[in-house]
Amino acid sequence: MKKFIKLFAVLLILAALFGCPVNNDKPSEPSKQFVTSTTLPLSWSSDQTAPAIPNICMNVMPVGSTISFSSATDGADVYLCVSDNPINLSENTIIWKKLDSVTPDQSGDWYIYSKAAHSEKSDSPIVSMAVKAVTSFDSTTQTPIGKTVPKAWATGYKDYKIGTYCTSKSFQDPSKAFGPAKGDSYDIVCLGNGGSITMTFDVNICDGKGADFAVYENSYNGLFLELGFVSVSSDGEHFISFDCVSLTDHTVDAFGFIDSNDIYNLAGKYKQGQGTPFDLSELRYRAEVLSGLVDLNRIRYIRIDDIIGDPQGGRDERDSFGNVVYDPYTVDPSIYTAGFDLDAIGVLNGNEAD
Repeated sequence: MKKFIKLFAVLLILAALFGCPVNNDKPSEPSKQFVTSTTLPLSWSSDQTAPAIPNICMNVMPVGSTISFSSATDGADVYLCVSDNPINLSENTIIWKKLDSVTPDQSGDWYIYSKAAHSEKSDSPIVSMAVKAVTSFDSTTQTPIGKTVPKAWATGYKDYKIGTYCTSKSFQDPSKAFGPAKGDSYDIVCLGNGGSITMTFDVNICDGKGADFAVYENSYNGLFLELGFVSVSSDGEHFISFDCVSLTDHTVDAFGFIDSNDIYNLAGKYKQGQGTPFDLSELRYRAEVLSGLVDLNRIRYIRIDDIIGDPQGGRDERDSFGNVVYDPYTVDPSIYTAGFDLDAIGVLNGNEAD
């Protein structure tokens, strides 16, 4: 018994040293230790055709949406195999069809394999995707992250660009987005209509299991949602944005509501204290990742761009499928905190900086 007590005491000391938080909130998913990347590099030899890369890569997508594939090799045809179950590639059981797009037309899991080749039997690198087609993006498709779950937080910022109708100086302090999420309406930095900010980190965010980081906004009720596009970078210069979906089909007034089940991969999906999760694996087939400009094992910068949620606001904001992204929009000068209000960005998977 004494040995057990001593062991327990040692574990408590180690937890304190490594800053493991006590979960006062009930987290929506288990805490994650820092890990190394699970993303395997996609490569091919000089005598092989370049792979057939999807134009959109998301873990979840709307039923009836189309994913297209293309290759950098001139003259190569695109071949696809679509299944409702995973396929063991080593067993050579894939039946290829000469197609360059697929449209999941039913809800459920879709496993998509692609290659580019000059003939069906050519030895070419295979790209695989697992996609869940849905009619609603409820919390099971993008689980909110409690504010005690992240292991690290943003520590700095760059390129804070204040948009319109953000006139309160007290909400123009980027340091309010440093450290853990507060989960209230006031400890935020306001972006204003069309504003943006890049948050920096002392750790490398990497592609581990599940979501890799979470963005916290200050919505007071989970219905009044001010949205933002999310982009990441490993050098602060080359950014890539997450594919996203917005199914809201109407304009939203200054204090109007949005159904969070209609949006995916847009920051601000959940109420204050609950972070919107993002999975770096959804970026693995981007040209910047394949070329090495962005390293998914060393993400140090995350940019939030406020969405002007009305085409009359001067910018035509659209999701990855061409839908207009609507959110609360105002031209009322009495409103002094318009646009996205950033509370914090928390790291779920990462490793110590170089």
